[in-house]
Amino acid sequence: MNLNNFLWVFLGGGLGSSIRFLFSQWIIKSDQNVIPLATLLANVLACMIMALTFRFLSPLSETARLFLFVGFCGGLSTFSTFSLETISMIKCGQLSWAMGNILLNVILCLGILFFAFRK
Repeated sequence: MNLNNFLWVFLGGGLGSSIRFLFSQWIIKSDQNVIPLATLLANVLACMIMALTFRFLSPLSETARLFLFVGFCGGLSTFSTFSLETISMIKCGQLSWAMGNILLNVILCLGILFFAFRK
């Protein structure tokens, strides 16, 4: 394993995770069970960064790719959190909210990347 590559992923991941944390602090938490907006925002932003980079800055150096895609977008995108939150909604009997959460995350994120790869 290349230590420099590891460090670039580590730095990008720390930055992405920190921004994800800030999103969750900025979005007001309420007692209402609604779609987790901080997670949706993080997932959509990570996909937009990837899409814009592929569309306008490709190809990237390996270092930039490791930092931005593997590290930053990997730390920012919260698919594991999305999954846990969705399962929690289902367990609480909020199936319609869970389905809405799934549809919004999948449609928006895949849609953004789909449009980036159009020719």
